[in-house]
Amino acid sequence: MLLQTSNEAPSRLRRGLALACREPLLHFVLGGGLIFLAYWLWAAPEPDAIVVSPETARALVQERSRLIGRPLTAAERAGVVAEYVDEELLVREAYKQGVDRSDGPIRERLADKMRALLGGEPPAPTREQLQSYLKANRARFPDGTFEDLAPTLKEQWVAAERNEAFARNLAKLRAQYRIQTPAGVKQ
Repeated sequence: MLLQTSNEAPSRLRRGLALACREPLLHFVLGGGLIFLAYWLWAAPEPDAIVVSPETARALVQERSRLIGRPLTAAERAGVVAEYVDEELLVREAYKQGVDRSDGPIRERLADKMRALLGGEPPAPTREQLQSYLKANRARFPDGTFEDLAPTLKEQWVAAERNEAFARNLAKLRAQYRIQTPAGVKQ
């Protein structure tokens, strides 16, 4: 009887494995694990790696070519990519050393860049939008016809649209952070 029990255990184990192998959830988990492993082994760059994609290299070369007004030589193309890598190294090192936190002008420049990005580039205003803007702000423009004022109106309308977009996007950013200030300082 003891021998029968020991023979039944391996057959029960085989049956259990056979049932598990037919389970779709097990296939899904194993497949996901294999994909994750493959990504981890081959696709994920090292944290300190600087990877210049073909698209980035092409964009850098096109921009430099546009600036100098002619196609770049092979040496110039390599130089453009090398400059980009050097710049990336310096920027990363600056962040590691906290330059972005301790240098006022750099902080201001970063903030200015973000203001521009958050404000966006509104579409060109229509004639009707400019006329409406002029009507709402006529006190600021007492002299001149619409045609004379149109360039100034357009410039100010675009600035107002940017400011509104910036304010909306800044409010969204504020909502993403927990902000603590000293007592008595309003936010």
